[in-house]
Amino acid sequence: MPEAKNKRGNSASELDRQIEENLRRAYEDTLKEAIPDEMAQLLQKLKSQGEGASK
Repeated sequence: MPEAKNKRGNSASELDRQIEENLRRAYEDTLKEAIPDEMAQLLQKLKSQGEGASK
């Protein structure tokens, strides 16, 4: 069965690829930003609590 096409004639996988590419472009700078110290500390605290709960 052929892959479904949208109104522009693009396949669903092509549309997914275009969406992914545009999102990466839009958020690329944000992904490169450092995590604020307060957030890193909170994540470390949560990780430590999770490790203690699994023992």
